[in-house]
This record gives sequence, structure tokens and C-alpha cells, in this order.
Amino acid sequence: MNLVSPGASAESATECRPLEITDLIMGWDEQGVRLPISQATATQALSARGQAQAVRILRRLPTQDGMLVDSAVDETVLRVHLELQRLAEELQQPRRVLEHINLRVEALLATATNAPVYVIDVGCGLGYTARWLSARGGLDPRVHIIGVDTNRTLIEAATRLAGTERLGCRFVCGDAARLEGLVDDPRRAVIVSSGLLHHMSLPQIRQLVESHSYHHVDSFAHWDLVPGKWSVLGAWLFHRARMREAISRHDGVASARRAWSAEELLSATSGISANYDLLCRDPGAIRPPLTSVLRPLVGTVREK
Repeated sequence: MNLVSPGASAESATECRPLEITDLIMGWDEQGVRLPISQATATQALSARGQAQAVRILRRLPTQDGMLVDSAVDETVLRVHLELQRLAEELQQPRRVLEHINLRVEALLATATNAPVYVIDVGCGLGYTARWLSARGGLDPRVHIIGVDTNRTLIEAATRLAGTERLGCRFVCGDAARLEGLVDDPRRAVIVSSGLLHHMSLPQIRQLVESHSYHHVDSFAHWDLVPGKWSVLGAWLFHRARMREAISRHDGVASARRAWSAEELLSATSGISANYDLLCRDPGAIRPPLTSVLRPLVGTVREK
């Protein structure tokens, strides 16, 4: 079950949510083999949504025989994700993750003396959260930190960065829904993500949470953008002021426009399992958006 489809978005063409350029210019099949991406196909998808600016940006990428040049795409995507890392730094997202998972991690560590606990960051990108937790989180040595992403280019870069920084976390190219072979006991896993859900359709989000329930993971927390006009305006202002890449500027605003409300997320994931308490709350409209631009969809296993 590949939750984030390679290349073009898996959403219906009738949906009005804008597409992000970075979701269109790279892709891999289920065996991890890179797929060639047609510039014409990608631009047609954007044109169908009326995204003329995105079309102009995408047409600047080099092509050969009508296909996007992999090396040029890789360089662009890495620059975009370095800018996303800056955003995570300024929002102190890894610290928020640490504060949230600490209680669950401590509870799991207390249940078995020698058994490891796993913190798995799905859709990890360059692995900034996982690397921060490994370097600064002060977690018990029995806690294994793993980053997972379908994007092989980003996973290879994250692995190089972790090696340079001499960190104990590891990174795996794979599907967020598949824990087989990744951990010894999924019941001792805490799943997190940052900025993943708005890349997915509601049925895909349901599949993701169903996979957590299927594996009986201890808990999960998927942080994503709060939707609304203030989030869109804040994204536009921040990305215009702080981002150099045209794709970063475009996709940052598109992300805010694509974001799912707490009501939509809870409705999409309701009834999956009686084993979890689900929680997701959007802040009030008058609350300053920069203090709450990300909020999590949380699932915690119920005590038996």
C-alpha cells in the first residue's frame, strides 16, 4: 500500500485542492525504482487546476526528450527541503515532538527493562526531526530513532547528514504504512510526522491510521497545518520573506491551501479501531496563527 503515489497526485482530477510541484516531479514504484517524469504530464496536471504560476516554475526545470532530468530535480528538491528545515527550526517543531512523545516513551521503557522503544518519523524528508531528537532529545539509549520516506534522494541525504553529525538515528526508504522488518515489536513504536497529511487524500490518511491500528502501535501524532485564510496569508508572507526557491514559495502557500481541518481528519479516521483515543483540535480563529500553525492528529492506545 503506497500511500503517497509516485509522480502525480493520487487525488481525483475533480478535486479543487491545488497541487504541489514537489509532488509531481519525483516518483518511485513499489520496488523503489525511480520513475521517469514527463514535463508535459506534470504541467497538464497543474494547468487542469488553473495553476499558471506553477506551470511557469516547472517549465524552468531542465528536460531531455521531454522528461525531467533527474539530477536537476534532485538538486532542486534538496534545496527546497533545506528551506523546509529552516522553517522547522524556526517553529521549533522537533522540540514540540519531543515534548509530546516523552510520556509515551517513558511509559514504554518502564514496561520492559531491555526491550527497545521505537520513535518512527514517517515522511521524514531530510530527517531534521529525527536528527534533532538523536542529537538533543536526551532520550534513553534504548530508544531507537528511525526516519522513513518514499523519496530515496532525501533518505540518502538524511543518512549522509546523520553520518557527518555522528548520530545514532537511521533512515529507511519505504512506505509509511509498512512496519514489517522495520521494528521488532510495533506495539513499542511511537509514530510521528510533520507536514505529511496535507500531501495525502482523506482516504489515504485513513489507510495510514488503519495501518497504525493493524500493527497495534502504541501511539501516533501527525502534525500538519491548520487550514484557513490566516494560515494561507502567514504562509505567503513567511515564504516570500524567507524562501529563495520559487518552488518553496509556491508549495508553501499551496500546502496551507491543501490543509485538512480537524473535523475532516477526525471524520476520515473515525471508527477505525476501538483501541485508540483520537484527538485533533484546530485553534480559535483569533489566536495568532504562528503560535499554532501546526497541530497534531493524535492517537493513543487505550489502557486495558
